[in-house]
Amino acid sequence: MLDFTMISNPIGPSNKARHAMRKAIGTVHRLPQTHFLTRHLCSTEGITEEQILLGHGASHVLALLLRVLHPRSIVLPSPVQHAYEDILQQERVELRPFPLDPEQGFMVDRERFKDCWRDAEAALILNPHNPTGASLPEDLITDLIRISAEQKKLLIVDETLKDFTVNPSRAHEVVHSPDTIILRTFSTFYALAGLRLGYAIGHQELLSRIRQLMEPWPLNSLAPPAALASLRDKGYRKRTAEFLAVETAYGLKKLQGLERIKPLGTPWGFFLQVQPRIADLKNLFFARGLLIEEYGDAQGNQYLSFPFRSHPENATFFRALQRILREQQVPG
Repeated sequence: MLDFTMISNPIGPSNKARHAMRKAIGTVHRLPQTHFLTRHLCSTEGITEEQILLGHGASHVLALLLRVLHPRSIVLPSPVQHAYEDILQQERVELRPFPLDPEQGFMVDRERFKDCWRDAEAALILNPHNPTGASLPEDLITDLIRISAEQKKLLIVDETLKDFTVNPSRAHEVVHSPDTIILRTFSTFYALAGLRLGYAIGHQELLSRIRQLMEPWPLNSLAPPAALASLRDKGYRKRTAEFLAVETAYGLKKLQGLERIKPLGTPWGFFLQVQPRIADLKNLFFARGLLIEEYGDAQGNQYLSFPFRSHPENATFFRALQRILREQQVPG
């Protein structure tokens, strides 16, 4: 079974991260050491150790944040990866979807978003957005951080896919805003999802409140050295960019002539619109051994997320898509 439901670097973990994990096997009898990773992140972002919090994945930190602040409602641009909906439901937070317009490239409409946020206690923005890949303008994020500080409303800036882009860091702004927090992870771009390591950047008082709910030693011994080695692997980003460029060109060639598919490029693959809709699309892929994420919107549009994997796996995806389209041809 090939899993296309999660966005992860298709070239896999850094070779230096693999080596660091092999070395760390010899220290599993000790408690995890996080200070080297923390210091590296603080130096890179220009923040203090009190303004960063490591956790058992970004979803872990998000869940703790919601338990600490108890927002009753949260605005979230949609369509959105289903994992976010699950977390909000588990934490009993009302999700208020903010529909993104495909005709506008799934970009957030500034004024409409502000109006929607006025009636909700919190806002969660993904930059870049998952699954559409759209990045927010820098001035819009700055504006939202300002509103959060002035109105004392929670703003969560999810940057778990940031490293697939050249988006600038907002850490220097967020650490001075008591009600804004950044979430990041090593699961996606650095392909370390199995190690479960993410972190938050924010005001030290807010992070202190989250720490009070966090269990002692939330990380395993392999995660910090693997993450630090990933950050220090200077060639990893270049190798990733080269692979993604080759697979993007290959994907565009494969999508040519598929009249029912309208592709939107993302930093990690494609976001595909299916026209007209295909009933039971998810199960049609499942029957061919592929797990996929399917999305819809208020206009009745159907979308399919396609994050790249290895080249053979990507080829398998395209073969399955082509066969499904042939079998589901519209008469006339």
